[in-house]
Amino acid sequence: MFNKETSNHSSPNQPHSSLLDCRELESFQQQPHDHKNYTSFHNPHSHSSHSDHHYQQDGDSTNEIILISTSIHDPSHGSCRSSSSHDGSRMDYDSETQHFHESSSLLPTTTKKNSHPAAATMAQPFQNQEYSLPPPPGKSSSLSVLFNVSNATIGAGILAIPYSFHQSGVVLGSIILCVVCLIATLTAHFLIRACEISKEYTFKGIGVKAFQSLFKHQHHSRYVVGMVIDILMIVFCFGVIVGYISIVGDYCAGLFKILFQNNHPQGDEIMMNERDETSSLTTTLSNILTSRSFNCFLTVLILFPLTCLKRISFLFFTSYFAVMCVIYILLVIVVGFFNKLPSLDKRLDHSILLFQTPENIFQLFVAFPILFFSFGNSITLIPIYLELKNRSQKKMGHIVNGASLICLVCYLIAGIFGYIQFGDSGIRDNILNSFPNRTSIWIIFAKFSMIVVASVVYPLVHYPLRETLDHLLFPKRPFSYVRWIAEALIFAILIVVTLLIPFDLVTIFGLTGASFGMIVMFIFPCLFYALLETNRYKKWFAFCVAFICLVLGIVSTASVIYDFVMKMTLATTN
Repeated sequence: MFNKETSNHSSPNQPHSSLLDCRELESFQQQPHDHKNYTSFHNPHSHSSHSDHHYQQDGDSTNEIILISTSIHDPSHGSCRSSSSHDGSRMDYDSETQHFHESSSLLPTTTKKNSHPAAATMAQPFQNQEYSLPPPPGKSSSLSVLFNVSNATIGAGILAIPYSFHQSGVVLGSIILCVVCLIATLTAHFLIRACEISKEYTFKGIGVKAFQSLFKHQHHSRYVVGMVIDILMIVFCFGVIVGYISIVGDYCAGLFKILFQNNHPQGDEIMMNERDETSSLTTTLSNILTSRSFNCFLTVLILFPLTCLKRISFLFFTSYFAVMCVIYILLVIVVGFFNKLPSLDKRLDHSILLFQTPENIFQLFVAFPILFFSFGNSITLIPIYLELKNRSQKKMGHIVNGASLICLVCYLIAGIFGYIQFGDSGIRDNILNSFPNRTSIWIIFAKFSMIVVASVVYPLVHYPLRETLDHLLFPKRPFSYVRWIAEALIFAILIVVTLLIPFDLVTIFGLTGASFGMIVMFIFPCLFYALLETNRYKKWFAFCVAFICLVLGIVSTASVIYDFVMKMTLATTN
């Protein structure tokens, strides 16, 4: 009825025993068997072990149920203590009652035949550990991954790079930019290495596995560490969203101002005529449409349906458009520089500083968080790495180095040419706002391109933000679309309320990059690698980089807050 197969070689430390010697044979005989079924047993203590297989023909597909059976002969009791039942569950034998009882320590695992090889590891018994299956092989080429890493790094931060050069000077700003690029490249290498060491393939999973070594005897440490990482991710993503919506609001307000000025060349005189009803309506409409707060609210309202989608994979095509948009903005900055080159001689002597000498040290450190924010890509680095074909740490390292070099060149071009073009007197926190309102169609198109890119980034960043919050608050509840929409609505309200505070782009990116961005994108990868690495020198090197990032983050956060308070004080005084 069924084929019995046991090992012919017993362990030297254990007497040879067969499953047929155990009383579980009776339970097998009571089960109905079919001639199409084939069952084999193995002794785990033998030299040659064979996994138990149960094949069942079902149409054109063959399913393999992997069964792990253990047979341990106990000489003192003369009985077999454990075995496997027909359904794959473990059966423990009680010598006193002389009965088998079911144990849940071993569970059958059903996999498709010829499935991923990692599925076989699920058949092994779990000894108070969690095993993470390796992801399937990636399908993206090295060039495609290089493009994606560059796109994930270069973003709206390029708009604030010229202002950071205004804070530090051309030469010192370039040096700081190179140092930040080096730190960002090191942290990217640390994160990839930590991923390979821990065999975890999510940012949170790597962090939990890394901090396990510090909290070995605390049962709730995994939950606490995971919760801290989730909270920091939520705050960081929220700051990024506020920054991008602020960009959209500023650009939309500027475009509406251009529209009203073109339609009403004598707009100021018309608006002064209070008796004219048309003029009054135009004034009201102009004040509303050119308001930054109204445009931010309108943007959140229009994009709200996109945040309610269960899947937003169709928005990923905008990454290619985003890179082209950045290249176009660079061309606009460089062309504008050469157009103003004849009139830059006097400005180079008076308004352009190679080394900025700030009145206080805090002004210098305002440049750091902007640059750190512009180089941060840790959140998206692991998913991009998993898409790499024939992925390896060395291969991904070369890609990270190439992407960092591309970003460094783009930022240097934007910073140097943008700052020299407008000087200390004309530079704004957003380089595109430094151009006059009545300008060429090329500048208008550049602003409109950034509006589209920033608008699409909002639902992309909103998705992991809400998913993290939902997992944090409701870890064991199934997906609820009503709860999904409610969370999107709550975040939309919080974003609109936050944007009522008159933050500028430098303040938003500065606070986000100096505080939570510094922790999530730079300090955490260094700590993950340092806690997982066994080499003593590499471990302490990672700790040193983390300490440098921590000091820069604390000082930069204080600098941004001080700069914001001074601006608010001057605005109130004037």
